[in-house]
Amino acid sequence: MDISPVYLEYAGRAGIDVCLARIEDMPYMDGLFEFVVCTDVLEHVFDLHATCTHLLRVTRNDGLLVVRVPYQENLASYLSPSSPYEYVHVRNFDEDTLALLFEKIHGCKVIDMIKGPVLWPGLSPKCRLPLRGLGLLHRTAARLTGLAGKSVQKAFLEWAFDLPEINIVVRVKKDL
Repeated sequence: MDISPVYLEYAGRAGIDVCLARIEDMPYMDGLFEFVVCTDVLEHVFDLHATCTHLLRVTRNDGLLVVRVPYQENLASYLSPSSPYEYVHVRNFDEDTLALLFEKIHGCKVIDMIKGPVLWPGLSPKCRLPLRGLGLLHRTAARLTGLAGKSVQKAFLEWAFDLPEINIVVRVKKDL
């Protein structure tokens, strides 16, 4: 589902069933999906609470919601009169704001938060490692440093990559 016909056409050509709709107008029944992925959306929406409510509405109880948003983005460039867009990103995120949003406000359980180019390895613009074969290198380094423990893995990824994104996995909890 997207609001961009261009993106939907591309996904449709890849064999994916698509739907043109805003999150607020999602044509899906409550609890339909066990797994929902929302990438590069929450930083754009005006009503964050309503958007999250709709994402959680279509996710089954005990299902998973995966969200990717920019990490601690400086929004000053969007205020410039030379910016070609009226509304692009209207908020930024960090670990605390995401935990508050999903745990305190929406009553879910954050399972994991990972900074960095996790969904599309190799897209980090300021990578300290060679770009050729970065996807494989990123996955291998993440696995190897993970063997030494999550804190070592996290420290390596923060050293090795400019971490412009944060990915969060949320277990949806609904009052039944």
